[in-house]
Amino acid sequence: MLALLSGDMEQAAEFSRQATQYLQDENPFIQCLLALDKSMYLILSGDTVKAIESLRNTIWIARQANHLLVKILATCQLADMQALQGRLSQAWNTLQKAQLMAIGPKGKPLLLTGFVDYGLGEILLERNSLKEANDYLERGMKVSETMWLLRNLDSMVSLARLRQIQGDISGSQAVIEKAWQMALNTETSQWDETLVSAIAVRLALQRGDLPVAQQWWGRGNFPDITYSIPLANYPYHIYEYLVMTQVRLLSAMGRIQNNNSYVTQCVELLDSLEQQAVRFQRIATVIEIQVLQAISQYSLGETQEAVKRLRNALALGEPEGFRRVYLEGGQPIAELLVCCQSEPQESDRPLPSTVFLESLLSDFQKEVWLESLPLPGRRVTTESITAKTEDGLPITLSAREVEVLKLIAEGKSNQEISAELYLALNTIKRHAYNIYAKLGVQKRTQAVSIARKLDLIP
Repeated sequence: MLALLSGDMEQAAEFSRQATQYLQDENPFIQCLLALDKSMYLILSGDTVKAIESLRNTIWIARQANHLLVKILATCQLADMQALQGRLSQAWNTLQKAQLMAIGPKGKPLLLTGFVDYGLGEILLERNSLKEANDYLERGMKVSETMWLLRNLDSMVSLARLRQIQGDISGSQAVIEKAWQMALNTETSQWDETLVSAIAVRLALQRGDLPVAQQWWGRGNFPDITYSIPLANYPYHIYEYLVMTQVRLLSAMGRIQNNNSYVTQCVELLDSLEQQAVRFQRIATVIEIQVLQAISQYSLGETQEAVKRLRNALALGEPEGFRRVYLEGGQPIAELLVCCQSEPQESDRPLPSTVFLESLLSDFQKEVWLESLPLPGRRVTTESITAKTEDGLPITLSAREVEVLKLIAEGKSNQEISAELYLALNTIKRHAYNIYAKLGVQKRTQAVSIARKLDLIP
């Protein structure tokens, strides 16, 4: 176990083989612990098929030994692998079985229910059922807060994602900072800091804050953004997550700096990653890769190919209710969805359905990403404004941020601004947060005062 957590995968497997040789058949209690170790090795190696086979065997041995901890942990990990294979409904059913296992003798939930609640919350989050996801994730954190384990960290970063989706930017960042400090001060595994910094990069990119994303990339001690991430340094599933995070950052830099070489690098990284994802039957990963490929092709002006790639991703995810993976693609995916609607569907491919496309666009309209698309009822502005502080530092506000700031200066509430601009309240809150961050203030009155001094607003 120590070798596994320290990242020495081959040594962990060797120790497990040696220990198994010393065991007698009548010692199922220890055998199920070793079976769990073997399953974890396969999970970290990326092969979902072999991992599922091993986890089922682990659960069977744990039943024979009446080893509740291993039985519940292995069942939750089995659900994770099923979700990764794109089978969210099956994963949900598996977690419900684990939920029954985690009820104590007096009907009171055991601490292990925190693991189950996290898994259920993740599925609900992916399906964009935000209120229900919040209930499960909050309860999971509360139940398992006395046990600092890797799952505890997972639920914290999921809560950070959810807070940002809900428009609570400061709440999201508070959770991330807490997770970062806990990762620094504990030794659950050597990858805790890596995972926290990677999710922080993604969250910063989703709210359009490239400088903060680059800062978090540096805090994660990753290679230079243009360098390849060495697979030998990470378990496969972490390597996969890091490469897709790197692609998101490179893609954002390429769009902002108008540098197609960054985008071309994204295409190369994704093509290589997709081959392994298909081989290991990591369908959820394939969907995310194809979404990112569509964004890259769109950035390179290959709109027709981008639409085709996005259609493939949508067809994979629609039957099981995947949604967040598309919504987190941001403005480019929103625009491509409009293109998908306007182009005729191939007659022999019933998916993605028109209903699914329309429902995703409806979800996009509730968030920040569709605000600049020429949809009915939307006022579109395109020119940003830049000013310099006394120190010569440039401050740039997008056209929408200027529009929101002008209404703030008029004394209008977030609710009133939301109604006037036909934008969701959470979107207005995000814009306000970005405005305060760029101006280095915390209050409305301070923002208005500084903006007027800098001639950003009259």
